[in-house]
Amino acid sequence: MKASKPYFSHDIAAKTDQKIIRLFFDFRKTKNEISETVSRDLISHAAYGIYWEIIEYLHENKLYVDEIDMLADELRVDTKIIKKILEDFQLFKIIDGEYVSERVIRNLKLQEEKSEKARRSVANRYKNKNESKEQKEDIDNSIKNYNEELVMSIIQIYNEKFKSSRIVSKTNKENIFKIHSENNLTLEIWEKVFSNAKRGWDIKDKKNVKPSLDLILNKWDSFASDDYFLAPDREAAAELEKQKKLEEEKKRAEQAEEARLQDEKRKQDYNAICNKQSALNYLLKYCPIKRQEFLVRNSTFKELSEKYHFSVMDAINYFEHKEDCNE
Repeated sequence: MKASKPYFSHDIAAKTDQKIIRLFFDFRKTKNEISETVSRDLISHAAYGIYWEIIEYLHENKLYVDEIDMLADELRVDTKIIKKILEDFQLFKIIDGEYVSERVIRNLKLQEEKSEKARRSVANRYKNKNESKEQKEDIDNSIKNYNEELVMSIIQIYNEKFKSSRIVSKTNKENIFKIHSENNLTLEIWEKVFSNAKRGWDIKDKKNVKPSLDLILNKWDSFASDDYFLAPDREAAAELEKQKKLEEEKKRAEQAEEARLQDEKRKQDYNAICNKQSALNYLLKYCPIKRQEFLVRNSTFKELSEKYHFSVMDAINYFEHKEDCNE
């Protein structure tokens, strides 16, 4: 499988390497000698390391939601940190109560394909010439019944999915017809094949190399599987994000309207002030901090106290009296 970034294998038993064990031991032993500044710098790298420890674990084990404590104990890491890495960054999914990693699924699938490919390679060494001749005759007979209209319908589905208009080679056309005929496929299955191929290679906002028609035809049975790719549906994700933004905009608009109404009510209450008592009632309602050191610096208090002739202590006594009455 081609990818847009270089790939390297990662030993799932790396943590049990004796040199790695020594590394863990040395850092635990000397942790008190590490300065606070260096410790802070290591935190993000530690999180990255824990992520890979989880990936290694998932290559050989299943991890259910209610087993986080067990894994945390195994890795000697606080449960909250494990839960944060598993759930806060879209690095893992929860399917049927089990944590799933697209990276692990992809790796296991590749291993399975390589094993199957090796098995087929050994088996092919012992195929006799008569079998090869029979296969060639089957292909020739299949091509004789070639249906151009059917093939073009399938190609149209491919072009619509990948927004392509390239001319399809004669070899690929014959291959499409051969796959379709030998496996009794339907146009609905081809729709699934091309949809899964597109979804599997369009992950979030990062597009990997678009699969060629050759690659899709070589792996058509994998792409036809409902669970081959667990990559998100970009269109559905985009619609969900759109709805989320609309809800956020609606909430902000409601908050702005509420603030506007509150400001308008405050202005109305201010304009209705006509004497000392109404001024004190206004301050009681809208003055956020009713202590002497804050009142003397409050511009509204200064303005009203000068206009209606009352002091800071007058206001504080009035506030306390009102509180006592409410009690």
